[in-house]
Amino acid sequence: MAGHIDLLVQEKDGHLVVWDYKPQWSDIKWTPEPKNRLTENFIVFVPQIASYALTLMNMWNLKGVTCGIFNSEGTWEFDPVEVMKIFNSDFTTVFQTVPPWKNFKFLGIM
Repeated sequence: MAGHIDLLVQEKDGHLVVWDYKPQWSDIKWTPEPKNRLTENFIVFVPQIASYALTLMNMWNLKGVTCGIFNSEGTWEFDPVEVMKIFNSDFTTVFQTVPPWKNFKFLGIM
């Protein structure tokens, strides 16, 4: 596995935002609604970017780190813990098994 954080920003209130650039996918069907284009372009990257934030939170004992995805179409910011709880539930429902990251208890998302 390989990857890196594109931008780590400390906001004025002190919390960190892990930003990752994701260019538009050429194989995603283009729709005129910007919100739908962003969702279709960004949703598949949520676990990757959430893992960056969750790892930083664990390594440095941080709270309240958020994630952001951006490209020329716009941005999407989210709470990695809350989003991964949803992914865990959906993963279990769809695949009828526990997520492969179930043993990573330090993530605090099970």
